[in-house]
Amino acid sequence: MVNITVLIGRIGKDGELRYTKDGKPVMRLRIATDGRKKDHTDWHTVTVWGEMAKALVPYATKGRLVFVLGSIHNRTWEDQNGNQHTTAEIIADTIRFLDKNKKNNPPEDEDDEFPY
Repeated sequence: MVNITVLIGRIGKDGELRYTKDGKPVMRLRIATDGRKKDHTDWHTVTVWGEMAKALVPYATKGRLVFVLGSIHNRTWEDQNGNQHTTAEIIADTIRFLDKNKKNNPPEDEDDEFPY
């Protein structure tokens, strides 16, 4: 079985770095992609963990065009009323910025990936 997700879309709002109770850095991004019909937008939640989340802070800004490679995970959570919800999210393994304006992009490594 294979669980691979590839997205190319725009960041919907600036990413915010947070930390879990045990101190792990995490950033959630909302990525907009075009739907099958041109008049429709699909929204995806992308979660970035660890050092990559920390490194993204100055670059993960609203409107940036990004390539995301990761895998889909379902997360279950309970709201204030005790109702269970399940949310699909993409756990990012690789993020590349596709904007043509290179001065706002992170430094490139040998593999031309950001930076992981």
